Amino acid sequence: MAPEKIDQNVINIIIAVCVVLLTLVFYLIYNRVRSTKRSILLTGICGGGKTLVYTRLVLDCFKNTHTSIKENVSEYITDAGSSVELVVIPGHERLRTRFLDQYKSKARGIIYVIDSATIQKEVKDVAEFLYNILTDPEIAGSCNNVLIFCNKQDIPTAKGATLIKSLLEKELNTLRSTKTHALESTEGDETKEIFLGSPAADFVFEQLHPCEVKFAEGLLQTFLLQRLVVFQE
Repeated sequence: MAPEKIDQNVINIIIAVCVVLLTLVFYLIYNRVRSTKRSILLTGICGGGKTLVYTRLVLDCFKNTHTSIKENVSEYITDAGSSVELVVIPGHERLRTRFLDQYKSKARGIIYVIDSATIQKEVKDVAEFLYNILTDPEIAGSCNNVLIFCNKQDIPTAKGATLIKSLLEKELNTLRSTKTHALESTEGDETKEIFLGSPAADFVFEQLHPCEVKFAEGLLQTFLLQRLVVFQE
C-alpha cells in the first residue's frame, strides 16, 4: 500500500475519533446543563395565588395562606417519577426581582399566576413583571416553557384565558414601545434586556419562539387543576 494511501487512512481515522469525542463532550455538557436546570418558578404579583398553587402541588391540599416575604422551596415528584424543585417567588414589588435573580439560573420552567378577577385593574403591574421576566437574557436564553395560569375562575368577575391573553399582549406591546424609546434616548447605557417579540409587528406571545407560552384556567379552592402542568422536558 502506498504511503499516501496509509497517511490518508490514518487521517480519516483521526477525524472520525475526533468527531466521536466532540459529540460525547457536547452530550455531557448538555446533560450537565440540564441537570442544573431543575427548578419550576412560581411567579406573579401579590394576591394571584402562587402559594396556594404551591401547597396544592406539594401537600395535595388546600391551605389558607398570606402574602409571602420569602421564597418557598420544595421537591415535587412528577407523574413521570422525576423530581423537580418548586420555588415560589414572592410577589411584592420590593422583593420579587431580588428572588427572581437568585433562582433564575436554575429555572427550566415558569408558572406565572394571575388573579383572573382583578386582572383588568392590575394589568399594568401584571404585564410589567411579566415583561421583565420575558426580556431577561438569562431566562430567555435557557427557559423555554412558560405557563400563564389564570387563577380564581370560580369568582363571577373572573376573565377567561383568551381575554387575559389579549389584555396582556396589548399592554406588553405598549410597554415594549415605551421601554424601547426610553433606551434609545439614553446613550451609552448598557441594556440588560432583550427585545420582546418581533420589531416588525405588534406583540403576540407566538413571537417568542422557541419559548412556548401556554395559558391555563383553574380554581384552586375546589382543586380543579386539570390543565396545570409541570414542565418535564
